Formats: sequence, C-alpha cells, structure tokens
Amino acid sequence: GLDGARVRRLFEDWFASLSPVTRQNYAQDLDAFGRFIGAADRAEAAIRLCSGGNLDARELLLRFRTALVERKQAPLTINRRLSCLRSLNRHVTGQPLVVKSLKAVRRRRQQRGNRAAILDALLAAARDQDGVKGLRDVALLLTVGDSGLRRAECCSTRIQDLDLPARTIHVRAKGMAGERVAVDLSEDAAAATKAYLDARGPVAPDAPLFASADRAAKGSGGLTPDGIRVLLVSLCRRAGIPVVRPHDFRRLGARTLAANGADAETLRSWGRWA
Repeated sequence: GLDGARVRRLFEDWFASLSPVTRQNYAQDLDAFGRFIGAADRAEAAIRLCSGGNLDARELLLRFRTALVERKQAPLTINRRLSCLRSLNRHVTGQPLVVKSLKAVRRRRQQRGNRAAILDALLAAARDQDGVKGLRDVALLLTVGDSGLRRAECCSTRIQDLDLPARTIHVRAKGMAGERVAVDLSEDAAAATKAYLDARGPVAPDAPLFASADRAAKGSGGLTPDGIRVLLVSLCRRAGIPVVRPHDFRRLGARTLAANGADAETLRSWGRWA
C-alpha cells in the first residue's frame, strides 16, 4: 500500500494536469465518489481508493458502479465516473484498474446513423430559428460537423483565430500544450460563419467566435461546453431525432471519411488525435 501523504501529492499532480473542462467534470465525479464512501474531501477519497491495493480498489469501484446503477444514473455518467477513478488510480499506483464500463446502446445506435441525414435534420431545425441565434447555430453545426471540432475547441476559439479567405480556423487542440493548430473549414461552414458574423456586427478580435445568446452575458460572453450540449439537445428535440452529442459528430465524420477511402494519417490529422 501507499502512505496517505504520497497519495495526496500524486492526486494533486494528476488533478492539476487535467484540462479545465476535464477538471470540471472529474471534480463532480470525485465528489460523487467521496459522498458514496463518506470521505471528507477529494483528496481523502483518492487516498481511500489508491492506498489499499489493487483488489481493494477494484472492489470499492465495483460497489460504486452498482450503487450508481441502482440510482438509475445515465450510463454515460456512470462510465465517465468510472473513467475518472481508473485514470486517478493508474496515475497514483501505476496499475490498471479493471472495472468495465456500461453499454450505452442508444448512443451506439445514433453513432451508426447516417451523418448527412442527421446533420440535415439539425440544420433544418436551426434555420427555423430567427435572428442571430439561428445563424450562429447553423455556423456551429457546420463547423463541428465538417471539421470535427471538440466542444472545448469551439469555446476557446476567438474571432482572431478565424481566417475566412483561407477557410481555416486555429483551435487549441486537446493535448497540444496550448498550441493552436489550423483546421480546414468547408465552403458551407465558411459561408455560414461569415453570414453569422455579418449579422452579429463588429466585435473585438479577442471576442469568442461563438457568442452566447444569454442576455445576462455571463463570463466571457461565449458559448460554454455545457451550453453546446444543451443547444444540441434542444435542436434534436425540434428535429424529432434521437439526441446527438457533440462527440458523435467526430465519430460519424471519421467513419464517413474512412468509408470514402481516407487512410489512418488523414483520420488522425482530421480529428487531431495522437
């Protein structure tokens, strides 16, 4: 076993290394696990998980998974919480923690759907909206659908990162140490983005590319990752299709490229995967 002080230091190193979005999500997962085992804080929860050995940690995680299922938590939420704790345990102990995730059947069916049909249905729902919000949603859907941007990449992008004549957008890619990489935009995405910006009016170069429609103008005034998720859920309901999540577009896009003969390097570059 490991002593508590060492586990605490390793936990703090692991948590600090996460991206802001992942840190926010994993904080919720750690808090839920801490409540389940009666820990005073996240560090104590990490110590309880990692200091007793691999078998004890596995038994504890299996009990936690069972409790989440009994509370009827969504499979995607359960899987993220399991992933959080597996990642923490591996960082601290150097050993894998074998606890299987749940099957998310509905999501898997949606991922196998026709990408063009899904995107067309969502675009039709977005175009039914009035004003700048409708134009923003169309531009966002085409950018995410054609270029495979992650939610965090969309939210961190600024006006100055967009080069419409070159049809490129510079995004801070995941795992790239804050570096921005150029991502190609389709003609439709570039045209939709230009129409949205023209209707939006003059803004500062460091303003968020995709602005929030919240009249309170909280935070930076840009869309947040959760805001994009809620936006997609709303558009899916309007379109009358099963819920599509932002990451589904990356999977659907990669499958479409692969079906049309793209090789592994093309797919890696398109999705900015390591």
